[in-house]
Amino acid sequence: MLPKDLVEQLKELSENSLENCIRKLLEQIKHHQDDMKTIQRKLSEDKDESDNWSKKGDRKKRNEGDYDTLKQNFQSVKSQCQEYKRQLQISQQKVTALEADVIRLEGQVKRHKSIAESCEKQEEELKQAKRKYQREFREAQNKIEDLKSENATLQKKLEKFTKLKTKKEST
Repeated sequence: MLPKDLVEQLKELSENSLENCIRKLLEQIKHHQDDMKTIQRKLSEDKDESDNWSKKGDRKKRNEGDYDTLKQNFQSVKSQCQEYKRQLQISQQKVTALEADVIRLEGQVKRHKSIAESCEKQEEELKQAKRKYQREFREAQNKIEDLKSENATLQKKLEKFTKLKTKKEST
């Protein structure tokens, strides 16, 4: 038994705002998943590069002082890997949070749709009841009109009888 404007607002809210919000969240999830894939790919590339450096390291170069350079490069790659892992974890947390938001918003959409359907059903029932009462009202008015005309007819007959009676008594 909600007002029509509230039902319309619920429809607009459930169809526009929540669906747009869900759409945006899904886009953000996709974006974060793409970021995760990129970070994982970079991590894998950096790990492969690090392995290549350690495998292809020339003993002669290490002995000549390039060992320090290799060690610095290795440390740099290692810190990059750790940064990528951290970014990956953050992205995964964001994706999980966004998925939870999507589930919550989908629940709200379902709830609002069921409320709207319930309101529409109640509105239809009220319309049916209104039509029924209007029909009964018209029938009652017709009956009243019939009774009024019958009453008028009976009053005319009564007047005739009383006139006849008074004429008989006076004669």
